[in-house]
Amino acid sequence: MNKKSKGEPNISTERIVQEANLTQLLAISLAADENPVTAAERAVGVGRNQLDPATELSLALRYNRMKADQAEWEEDTFLSMGWNYLLRILQKQGFEQVYAHDFQEPRHNNLEEFIIWVRRDKGFLVSADSYWQKDTVHSAHLYYELTLPSSYESLTEEQRNFIWKLGGSRNALIVNGSIAPALFYQFDGRERLVRELRKLEAAPLSTNVTWKNVLPDELNLLQLYDFASAIVKEAENYREDQYIKNKRTLDKLPEDIQKMVGWIV
Repeated sequence: MNKKSKGEPNISTERIVQEANLTQLLAISLAADENPVTAAERAVGVGRNQLDPATELSLALRYNRMKADQAEWEEDTFLSMGWNYLLRILQKQGFEQVYAHDFQEPRHNNLEEFIIWVRRDKGFLVSADSYWQKDTVHSAHLYYELTLPSSYESLTEEQRNFIWKLGGSRNALIVNGSIAPALFYQFDGRERLVRELRKLEAAPLSTNVTWKNVLPDELNLLQLYDFASAIVKEAENYREDQYIKNKRTLDKLPEDIQKMVGWIV
């Protein structure tokens, strides 16, 4: 029988070392906020698109679980969070609910909920809808209007860097044929919503408490309706379809919230 030398690690020790190294590499990717595929490739040490699909999926799932655990420990949002967890986060961040309705999810005929929460002091609006009988979060969007100086060219370097570091999609706003001194943002609130809100709290630019340049001309930038309504086409033209669906919700909001988003003066 062959015996291992004293200096040769046994299988279990090797696996422990490999596991520790893998966890450390995934943690480095987590700190850099890399996407799951990049994290998996870094962990194995291969180039882009060189990882076999099974290993990539396994590591990506593990990485996402690490992200969720860290976010939950920090009381932030994450993809697999529960519906009530999101509501607690919003309340803790100073949001208040101003609108809600139940709807039937078409595939399984489950009863779901669509909500709108706002922070009046910042002009923040979050819309979200539930999934699987109000158990998990289907979607969550943060909307806000960022105030700019008189022109984009007059931004300081600090302000420019801040704009580029903000998450989500940003849209220039056109008023009377000219670019308005504001940007409109939509951020996917299912991941790291609290971290994004903290960025805005410490921002070198402020947010418009009253959205001055969004509604009604840029109503297509919003999705203030549930996902069951989203699959029903109510007009041939996309912008008109968005107008009909968003208007239905906007007309039901409290008057002060309609004023906050610029729907009424």
